[in-house]
This record gives sequence, C-alpha cells and structure tokens, in this order.
Amino acid sequence: MKNILICSIVFILFFAVFVQAEEDVNLFDTPVNPELYLIRPGDKLLVTFIHSQIEPVSLTVDPEGKIVHETIGLINLQNQTLAYAKNKLTETLKELYNDSQIEVSITEPRQVSIAVFGSVKKPGIYRGLTTDRVSDLITKAGGLLENGSTRNIKFISENKVLPVDLDKAKYLGDVFSNPYLYAGKAIEVPSKSSETIHIVGDVNSPREIELQEGDDLAMMIQLAGKFKNFTTMSDVQIIRGNKRIDNNNIQAKDVLVVKSSVSQNTQQVKLFGAVSNQGVYAYNASLSLDDLLRLAGGVLTDANKNSITVFRKPLVDSHGEKSIVRYPISIPYDNVSQSSILLEVNDSIFVPWQVGFVKVSGSVLNPGYFPYQFKKDVLFYIKSAGGFLPTSNKDEVQIFNPISKSTSVVHSGVLVPDGAEIIIQVKEELK
Repeated sequence: MKNILICSIVFILFFAVFVQAEEDVNLFDTPVNPELYLIRPGDKLLVTFIHSQIEPVSLTVDPEGKIVHETIGLINLQNQTLAYAKNKLTETLKELYNDSQIEVSITEPRQVSIAVFGSVKKPGIYRGLTTDRVSDLITKAGGLLENGSTRNIKFISENKVLPVDLDKAKYLGDVFSNPYLYAGKAIEVPSKSSETIHIVGDVNSPREIELQEGDDLAMMIQLAGKFKNFTTMSDVQIIRGNKRIDNNNIQAKDVLVVKSSVSQNTQQVKLFGAVSNQGVYAYNASLSLDDLLRLAGGVLTDANKNSITVFRKPLVDSHGEKSIVRYPISIPYDNVSQSSILLEVNDSIFVPWQVGFVKVSGSVLNPGYFPYQFKKDVLFYIKSAGGFLPTSNKDEVQIFNPISKSTSVVHSGVLVPDGAEIIIQVKEELK
C-alpha cells in the first residue's frame, strides 16, 4: 500500500511538471517569420479554408521532408521554408478547392537538433524547441568561453546565415538579434573581436564591448546598459591613447569615461524602452509624460506609442505599511494627449517596441496571431479570426495587456493596441 501511495505521488508530480512544461512551450513570444522557418521532418501544417465550410486539413512532413497526401499528392519540402510551403500548398489546393483564401500555419512547437561549436564551454549537438532562441542553446552548451564573442555569432542553415547579436538582444530588447531555433541548424560562436571599446563610469553595465560597422557613441551607451543616473551625452569623455577626443567619432581601442553630473539626492523618474535616451531624469511637479519623452529625445520609429505604461510605486499598502510593489497606471489608447498625464516622484515609464500583431484566443473559429492595423476595434480582429463560435460568451470579451499584465472586460467597439491579446470566453453554462 505504501509503495502504491509513493508511486501515485511521483506520478502526480511528474504529470504536474509535464503539464507545466507543455504550457510553457505552446506559444512563440513574437510571430513566426515564414521566410526563415525551416521545414523539418515531423512538422505539422494546418490548412484552413477561410471562406468555405471545408474542414481544416492537417498535414505531417515525413522523415524525407515530404508531404504525401491521398488528395493533395506529393510535395517535396526538404530544406525549404514555411513561406515556400505556404505558396506550394496554396497553388495546389486552389486547383482542388473553390476557395479564394487558404491559410497554412505551423500548429505547434517541436524539438530540433542544433550543432553548437566554437568558443563555448561544451561544443556539441543539442536539442531545443523551435520556440527557443539561439541564446538558449548556447546556455545548454555551457555558455560562452571568456574569449567568446557576443556580437558576431552566426546561425547557419543551408541557404543563409543569420547574424546574432546577444548584446543588442539583451540591452536594446531587439529580439530579432537572437533568432528562434526554427531558422537554422548550426550555431557558430567565434572568438571575441579585437575591435573593442571599453566603457567605464556612470552606466549600468560598464565593460568592454565589441565594435561593429555602423556603431556610434549613442549605440555604445545603449549597449552599456544606458546611463545610470542623470548623466547626458555631454558627460561622456572619449579617451584615445593618452588624449581626450573633442568630437564624438569613436574608434576601436577608445575608452569612454561616463561621469555623473547630478546629485543622487535629486527627486527622479526613470524612463526605459524604445526612446532615444533611456535613463533617470530629474522630477519636478509639472513634469508630464510628453515633457519627459521630449527630454529623452523622443520615441524611436518602431516604438509602440499606444502602449506606453507608467508604473507607480504606492506610498503605503492596504495595511498602511510601505510597499515596494509597483502598479501600472492606465493610459487611454485612443490618442489622449500625453501632455495631460502628470508624473509623480519615482515613476518608472516603459515605452514598448512594436510587435506588429494582435493575438485572438479562446472561443473563436480560428484563434491565432493577426497583423496589427491602426485604429481597428475588437470586432475587427474577432472577424479576422473567423468570428464567434456558438459557445462564445459575447458579453465576456477581454483584452490582456502584456506590458501591464492586466486584463479588462471590453465591448466590441474598443480600439485594440499593438501586441494586445483578445480573449473570448466560453459561456458559463457550457464550461
């Protein structure tokens, strides 16, 4: 009896871990790029007929990289991309079915084998999920050696080589500099370049950084974790050899000395994300969000201006005690003037990057990711997802904000910001 109980407990724990693992790998954090996704044996493709009553068709790529189907025939996808597979299948299916719009998608992440070699601690072949990124496989390979490059890594497939820049991915939030594993078959980590710049002083990550073509002083400050306090570009000194350089033209072997020019006791707000100059700024009682963005040189061209979020530190919690927990301040989406939003001491403001899609999940015909379109409402994206199902609770439509991690119940005419998730619940009596 005791052995049975122990076995039951072990099984329950294993099942819980398995379920959690399954939940953790179900989604990509940004949309799949069909031009980069390499079709591999075992991939499952779902063909959906948008304007007809034909049931979706599930296709599996066989060990030889082919699709063999009794109706569709044989399609060779060996070493081809998802974009190629979409075009090939669409051409074939349009001849067989009378449907003007056919969608082909990858149904689920799966394991892939990737060779990792070069300046890593444990070179070899490692398995990862197509939802993992290059950095995840480098970690499995024991991480970089001390002389390993972070900015000149190559992700290799048969037809192309993708550059990988882990510094840009980490410090600029540039996810495209750290590609998904679906895009290649080998990772080459070279030795660190001799073309480097050393940054010391009032930045969040003072260190030696590899210099690449096109890098300028502003990029180096960004890759050093941005200014730590109230420092500005005028506080940066360029030292070349034993001389101070008066212009901002940087070269390999330069040393950048960043000096803080403002007292640490000054009241402040923090700004980070897709702006020209992230950092800590002095606070005053009339400082608005619009003022702060101007001080920071404005938002970047790929900034998601409609999802800017202010995180505020409450003075006390519900028990009257000081709290370190920050909470998001709701900013209306439909073009409210940012000059009317006054900031408070110790506010943290995050300007996210555009992701270019809206996710629709739950009780709709074709849940998934859909291209973001400016000033489109909830109903537009629900129709894009094929519309409500008979089981849908139309009075319980929710929008999830991935920045503030908040969910709100909305009506179908509410405008949807870039990167949001629309969730359609099932009717309560059918759950």
